[in-house]
Amino acid sequence: MNEAMRPTERFSDRAGVYTRGRPTYPDALVAHLRSEGALPDGAVVVDIGVGTGLSAEPFLRAGCSVIGVEPNAAMRAVGDERLGATGRYRSVDGRAEATTLASAARSSSSPARPSTGSIPSAPAPKRAACSRRAAGPR
Repeated sequence: MNEAMRPTERFSDRAGVYTRGRPTYPDALVAHLRSEGALPDGAVVVDIGVGTGLSAEPFLRAGCSVIGVEPNAAMRAVGDERLGATGRYRSVDGRAEATTLASAARSSSSPARPSTGSIPSAPAPKRAACSRRAAGPR
């Protein structure tokens, strides 16, 4: 299968460039989730498709722990190098449909979602609001 057909390998040879060129996520994301009661203090956030960890940064700055799930080894390595020293970040080799995280680590009331992970204590409407990626203009 050629590279165009393997989306999980698309950025393998340009993970560093991706990190330098991609905008960061605003701290307002965490503030909003907290104001909605969807992100308790000391939360563990599972970031599905974490890439180089840019989306994990606001959660780490806010004191959360983050488990990044990423199938692309090169992207994951950049994230590990950038964020590993925080002591609250670790990554695993996995995909949305197979995170490799133990089922006991996931909340039965809140399935993992792309980018914002699992918010265990959030009621259903708040979980839905957290499921959209907090990206820049489309």
